[in-house]
Amino acid sequence: MRILFLLFLASCTNHQNKSFIKPDDHKVIALNIYNEIDIDSALSVLAQGECVFIETTGLGGNYTRQFSAYQTLDKRLNNEQVYNLLNNKNPRIRFAAINILHDRANQKLFKEGTMLLQNDTSVVCYASGCSKIELPLNAHIKVLNKQKNL
Repeated sequence: MRILFLLFLASCTNHQNKSFIKPDDHKVIALNIYNEIDIDSALSVLAQGECVFIETTGLGGNYTRQFSAYQTLDKRLNNEQVYNLLNNKNPRIRFAAINILHDRANQKLFKEGTMLLQNDTSVVCYASGCSKIELPLNAHIKVLNKQKNL
């Protein structure tokens, strides 16, 4: 058990490997500000970042501006507004939108969204925990579909 914990700890602090989060990769903020920014600002933050942060990062569960922007969209947009983001020109925004629909209970819109993006080969970097992952959007959708058992 100790060995597993040490391996996990090392994975979050390994700054030699490109696939791991580095302190300068994003700006960490002290608290979640999703209620303090408007939708346009949230979209701008997501569009400008290298990666989309879909959860907190690192061992401390740090909030990033990207994650707060993601939460802003999740908390303040209805299903139809999120669905409309699937047509956005920026692949990071399309990625965020399909993930939000995945996490919501509206199966109809999620299925329609996966059909809309099934041929989208835009490569998107996203960060989850300590790792960065780059995948074509349509490959990521296949992973989401397996999680939903569609």
